[in-house]
Amino acid sequence: METELKERITLDYNLSFSSPGGKNAGLPFLAIAELKRERHSGQSSFGIIMKQIGVHPNGFSKYCMGSVLTREVPRKNTLKPNILLINKIENEYNKSTAT
Repeated sequence: METELKERITLDYNLSFSSPGGKNAGLPFLAIAELKRERHSGQSSFGIIMKQIGVHPNGFSKYCMGSVLTREVPRKNTLKPNILLINKIENEYNKSTAT
């Protein structure tokens, strides 16, 4: 019996955010892969490959990150690990593109 895995992968890149107050922020160095699949659909080929190359799942809300980057958000400590990760990725990107 052949089983068909039902999954969908979306890639978001070159993200930009703006607030009603006019502040803008961009993440041109970041790509977000989102894997959506049916519950109990077994192992994902995409997920296995990503783990093999050292990319592990991380919770990430584009809306929340856009808000933190463009507004004064009083409780951003819960997003601090993601902010630090974005800063690390940006620093690595800048080092690789510096001439």
